Amino acid sequence: MTKTALIGLHDYVLKENVEALAEIRGYYVKVIDTFEEMEAQAQAKDYDRYLMDANFGHSGSPDVTPSETIWNLPQVKERVERGEAKFIAVSNGLKTIENATEKGIPAEDTFWAIREYESFFD
Repeated sequence: MTKTALIGLHDYVLKENVEALAEIRGYYVKVIDTFEEMEAQAQAKDYDRYLMDANFGHSGSPDVTPSETIWNLPQVKERVERGEAKFIAVSNGLKTIENATEKGIPAEDTFWAIREYESFFD
């Protein structure tokens, strides 16, 4: 069975590198450019990995509504809690990460992500 990943990131270079890593690891990757697309894809299909900017669609903002929305979709959160999928929201903004973690959203700074992407796409 093909492993799948849904990725929504602002940074073009990071997005390309994460996509390449996931593909090398055997994932079919769907790269999204807007929050609306991310939400539609997350509702339409069960992915094995969800990786997104915590404030996707609002670069530089501490508002984590985008990642909160995706995280709280039952088909995402419940699958992660059962160990069937992984989810991580990333950001360069420490306030954004703080806001996400306060809401229970799995989140890390982008630099963590650079170190940990390989284990995320196991």
